[in-house]
Order: sequence, then structure tokens, then C-alpha cells
Amino acid sequence: MKRLLVLVLILAASNITFSQSENTDLKNSLNCNNISLNIGSALIINGIGLKYERLIPRKKVYYTLMGGVHFNRINFFGVEDHLTIYFSNGLITGINKQKHFEASLGLGLDKYRFHYSRDFRYSEFAPIFNIGYRFQAPDESYVFRSGIGFPELLYLGFGLSF
Repeated sequence: MKRLLVLVLILAASNITFSQSENTDLKNSLNCNNISLNIGSALIINGIGLKYERLIPRKKVYYTLMGGVHFNRINFFGVEDHLTIYFSNGLITGINKQKHFEASLGLGLDKYRFHYSRDFRYSEFAPIFNIGYRFQAPDESYVFRSGIGFPELLYLGFGLSF
């Protein structure tokens, strides 16, 4: 009888000992890859851009690595076209929420031309930044962004995450 009781206790304890709890840290989190189309404007400047973003989850925030291309047209006493290729790092708050604050800082190559030239002859480095709001539900594929920054200006962005 004692041996049977000891055997039952050992089997019951082994089930507790070897069981694993579910890791809920990564469950219900944002998809880590994102492609978005951004449309921006500021009175005399209008633009459109395409951006790829990689999210790296941490305990309370996501770190982001971004790369993209953005085209702006300035229409003020003549026309200037700006094509900016950029890379930046940033963060997104709210690890398991739908509404997020986002901010980023980086560097881009701004190539531009004036209305009388056909090719982008001039180039310079430009700072890249943005501060904004992001709506992206955990485990959903749609992303909505809005905010202010450069080269996007006052922007709205729509994207897909995967």
C-alpha cells in the first residue's frame, strides 16, 4: 500500500515538474515585418513614399529598423523634386496593445532636381525623423499610421504587416 501511494505521488509530482507554462510574451504580439505606403503634405510640398519596417520586441517596447524611399514635390516659385532614400531606427510603445506611440531618427540621402533639369543632379544628406500614432492590433495584418516627420511631413500611412 505504501509503495502504491509513493508511486502515485511520484507520478503526480512528475507531471507538475515537467509541465511547461505557455509563453504569453510573444503571443498576441505585433507582426514583425511591415510594408507601408505613406502620403504626406505641408501646404506647398506634397509627397508619397514606400517604407519597410522590422520590429524587434523587447519587454515594454518594440525597437524598429526602417528603410524606405520617399518622393516630394515642392511647388514654390518653381518646382523642385526631391527623392529621399533613408534608413532609421526607432521605437514603438505598447507591446500587446492596439494603439501605439512611434518615434524614429535616422539619416537619408536626398537627391533633388529643379524644374528645368531632367535628372537628379544634386544630392545631400538629410536627417530623418518622425513622431506619430500607430494603430496596429496584435496578430492583425493592417497598419494605420499618422504623424509628423521628415521626409513624410504631415503624413498618413497605410500598410500590411506579416
